[in-house]
Amino acid sequence: MNKASTNIHFYKNENGPVIRVTVKPVIEKDGLYFRDLTGDGRLAPYKDWRNTPAKRAASLAAELYADEKIGMLFVNSWKMGIYQEDRTKVDESGLLNEEIVEQDESIFNVENTYGTTCTVKEMGIRHFILRQNPRPGELADWINQLNMVAEGTGHALPVMVLSNSRNEHGEIVFGMNDEAGVFATWPGTMGIAAAVRGNGPELIDSFARCIRMEWDAVGMKKGYMYMADVMTDPRWQRSYGIFGEDPELVCAIMERLIPGIQGSSQGVTKKKGGGGGRRHQAFPGRQSQGKRIRPPLCPGTVECVPDRGQPAHIPPACLPDSHRQKGILHHAVLCQTIGCQEQVPVWAGRRCHGDGAGRLCV
Repeated sequence: MNKASTNIHFYKNENGPVIRVTVKPVIEKDGLYFRDLTGDGRLAPYKDWRNTPAKRAASLAAELYADEKIGMLFVNSWKMGIYQEDRTKVDESGLLNEEIVEQDESIFNVENTYGTTCTVKEMGIRHFILRQNPRPGELADWINQLNMVAEGTGHALPVMVLSNSRNEHGEIVFGMNDEAGVFATWPGTMGIAAAVRGNGPELIDSFARCIRMEWDAVGMKKGYMYMADVMTDPRWQRSYGIFGEDPELVCAIMERLIPGIQGSSQGVTKKKGGGGGRRHQAFPGRQSQGKRIRPPLCPGTVECVPDRGQPAHIPPACLPDSHRQKGILHHAVLCQTIGCQEQVPVWAGRRCHGDGAGRLCV
């Protein structure tokens, strides 16, 4: 059985990172080790960990094939092989689900899906949403296996596994709270909000640190969390997972929670923006007790999902002052639609500005 977790080779650099590979070779130069992502023996700038992240990213982007770039745009829910009842439809490790489904239906869409190996190697998809509830060791093994397959392709672009939050007590609800009871379990978001109101926001620092450490340990690098919206309509289904109806309290929590989770190793997708569920426009916020409600678009957030309403531009007034003045948006704005891939990124991590209509220009 070719299991990635038992096939990782480690190369320690003095005063540098530990290099880990499964199927690709390493480059040894000046007494240092580098991952040879393309296997051609060439130490390109993006392979050299001594370079700045910006220089490495620019070098890699210049070399990526169009198919590799396209594959990075999409994300979809995915299933683990350990939950596949037909064991003839898994890879040799038993970890990857290789079933071909002609018509897979969920609350999001109806779609055709291919086996995991084909999806990673042939289609170039690198982002998967996990909605199952495995034990930590099983999750780490699955992510390692995905990345061993990815490492054997073109530029060895890694797989990123995403998830809704996993660290609160609550009912398991598909698409909102898919997991519970495996990771360290804290109260639900309303319970956390009540504790913060009673004892101060310092609790959020411990909560965020716990999440970051556990997610890092299993290899998950991005979460669809948390709900920064404000409860303004009791009919709104996604009131599940919010921190209440007090905008100031929600802002205080998010301003600690997002940077606390992200640190230098995680990404957070803030949800949902605007407030109140489906409607004609996602922005600006709804009326609540005579006040305009605009949840925080926190500086430093990796991504933001505006709403499930009609895809809409973000008026510059909804962006933080510092971002409008400097023309910098350190966010991806995800347009969530039904009938195609679940999330379609508009763009991420680039210098942007709002034009006269409020659209995001790159």
